Amino acid sequence: MLARHLLPLSLTATLLAGAIGAAAPAAEAQRARPSAEARKKAREAYAEGQRLFRQGRFQDAEVAFLRAYEYVPNAVVWVSVAEARARRGNVAGAIEAYERYLRERPDAPDKATIEKKLEELRTTPARLQVVSEPPGASILLDGEETGKTAPADLEVPGGSHELRLRAEGMQEASQRISVAPGEQREVRIALRPEAAAGAEDEDESRETTDAEDEGLD
Repeated sequence: MLARHLLPLSLTATLLAGAIGAAAPAAEAQRARPSAEARKKAREAYAEGQRLFRQGRFQDAEVAFLRAYEYVPNAVVWVSVAEARARRGNVAGAIEAYERYLRERPDAPDKATIEKKLEELRTTPARLQVVSEPPGASILLDGEETGKTAPADLEVPGGSHELRLRAEGMQEASQRISVAPGEQREVRIALRPEAAAGAEDEDESRETTDAEDEGLD
């Protein structure tokens, strides 16, 4: 699913090769031109990142790309970082990297393409593993029945949601959560027996009455 969000790595490398020693319009103009040694190390680190990416070692590739950026802070590197993060399922991280690329290179020639990828990534659903204690509770999402009982997996849009659990003989329990696009999270909710809840309320009422009686003595 994430593959369609990615730019061809060869295209990213071409963009980087043409700009590795150049300064981005605003931010880079304020920095000293990188030394020849720094540019050489940046090219080597980026090439290593490409090799690792092709091997499917996406986390290692991300580390190499970031090292290239440390040597020569060129905005194009953030596109490769975004691709590596997306391949690992780190959707929020990919969004962050693409956004940083556009901030550092506002006149990017591929701006429309990147914005489209961002739009698609932001719609990636989060995945929740809902667990009830005890198991078997019906799951409601934002007030609507899901037709599932815990434990169960739910796909939800990024943002804020309310999970509510119902089970016979138990008090309803709810929890409000906020999730990022593509996030995976376990949500564990405990329900209390209705009888136990009623007994607790009765005990609290009795304690209140006793306290009031003591005040009359």
